[in-house]
Order: sequence, then C-alpha cells, then structure tokens
Amino acid sequence: NVEHLMAYVNECKDEGNAHYKAKRNSEALASWQAALDGIAQAEGKPMRPDDFQIVLKARTTLHSNRGQCLMTMEFWRRALQDLDQAITIDPLNAKALWRRYKCQRELKDWAKAEADLEALLDPKLQEAAGPLLLSAGLDAAKLAETRQQLIEKRKAAEAEAAETFEDRMEDAA
Repeated sequence: NVEHLMAYVNECKDEGNAHYKAKRNSEALASWQAALDGIAQAEGKPMRPDDFQIVLKARTTLHSNRGQCLMTMEFWRRALQDLDQAITIDPLNAKALWRRYKCQRELKDWAKAEADLEALLDPKLQEAAGPLLLSAGLDAAKLAETRQQLIEKRKAAEAEAAETFEDRMEDAA
C-alpha cells in the first residue's frame, strides 16, 4: 500500500526537516534514514507506474536532504555519496547537482566540480529546473561565470602542482 508507505515516509521526512531547521543534524539524518529504510521495504514489490514515480521522487529528495545536512556538518565525502544517489535517481535534480558541485569545490576536485556546473548549464536541465535555479540566483549567466572562475582555479592548481613537482625533482637531483 503506497499511500500507507508514503504517509510514513513523509512523516519521517517532515520530522527530519524540523530537526535540520533546529540544527539537530544527527536527528535529521536518523529521521531521513528511517524514511529511506521504509522505502527500501517496498523495493522489488509490484507498484503502479505513478506510485513508482512518487517513491523515486521521495528517495531523491531524502538523499539530497541528507547530502545538504552532511555538508552542513562538513562531511564532504559522505555528502557526495548521498548526492550521487539523488542524481542517479534523478539526473535533472538541480539542487543535488548544485550541492554536489559545492562538495567537489570544497574537496578541490576541480574537474568534477566543473562537470557538475556543465550539467547545470545543460539546456535540458535548464528547461526542467530553470525557475528553481533562477529563484536561487543561479541563472545561466551566473552559472557560466562560476564555471569560468572554477576553470581559473583548476588551471592555477595544476600550475602550482607542476611547479611543486619540478621543484622536488630539482631538489632530488
């Protein structure tokens, strides 16, 4: 019974949201995990296509919320795992892509951060999530500007790494 399942999932999700707003991150993660555990009980069971889409949307939202919470806690690599799950379920999830970009940036993984920005600039995603991105101040021009800044950071990091390597090679000789 998807209605019963989703009532439980939504209750846990709302509880997690309340904990997160109150800065009780561990409790938020636990509530969202309870919701994901509830959804997991339905996996492999027959479901109407409409119900399946409802369950998938809930899963992607829960993983994206967990990713945001883990980012707040500065658990960047763990946040990436949840955000990857959200994006695997819904490749057009602009929130999860933006959050994953921010994690990649914090981890200084410039190439992956750039790939996430490129995904956000994709016309298909812009069409699907344009209003959401605009409301967050992330129009295509701002994303392109951010991407250019990221490219410059990546190039600077690569130049510094090459210089450091050359210095160490000279010291070793």
